[in-house]
Amino acid sequence: MKKFWKLIICFALIILTIGVIGKTVSYGDSDWNFIFEDMIWFPIEAGITIFVLDRIIQLRDNARDKQRYINLVSRSSIELMRLMKLKVVNYALDDIELERDAEEQFNKIKNTPNEYFTIEFFSKMRVFYNLQLKNSEEYNMYGILYECFYPLRQGLDDYISRYSFLLDDELFLVLDDLSKKIDNAGKFKFLSQPMFYDELGVDKSTADLFRRDVVAMIESIDKLDSVLTKYNETV
Repeated sequence: MKKFWKLIICFALIILTIGVIGKTVSYGDSDWNFIFEDMIWFPIEAGITIFVLDRIIQLRDNARDKQRYINLVSRSSIELMRLMKLKVVNYALDDIELERDAEEQFNKIKNTPNEYFTIEFFSKMRVFYNLQLKNSEEYNMYGILYECFYPLRQGLDDYISRYSFLLDDELFLVLDDLSKKIDNAGKFKFLSQPMFYDELGVDKSTADLFRRDVVAMIESIDKLDSVLTKYNETV
């Protein structure tokens, strides 16, 4: 596209230059002057016309791409957001009936994170109910982080891999940011299975770091939800 515009501009400048020179030196009779005047105005009129047509084509293509996105990805996007909110609620609450009100509970956690993510929350062992596997096991916070957010990371990677050719810059950046936030919150870089079963001694500074990373992830999930909602509303 850049090469195309360079050729158009060069061609227009050549015609415009010939027209200006011809008009200035007043070569020949009035018929020639009329031709030279046309050569001056033609590049300007053609440039405006091409610019307007190019913008119309871009708008049409953007609308078509978004429609393709909605047609192909809308169901997967809804499922991805449902999984993310459910996992956040699963992480924060000891409740096996979470699916009934996950949206409401997610918003409560997002708006008042300090009520949920306390020092006691990060320190205690919990009998954690895994909604996907439908089983319970006692874990410390590392184990619960892994059980909740590793499947979330896998789901997000799968979504990006499948639909990357349809993602615009805004959505890709939001997904990439969320991927990093999940990694930070889940502590995947140093977690291993044997670390999941020992009671943790978590002080205030460590709890603050855990809370910071989890809240940042929740905010990024909420931002993705807003972007996907905007897609649905604008197409």
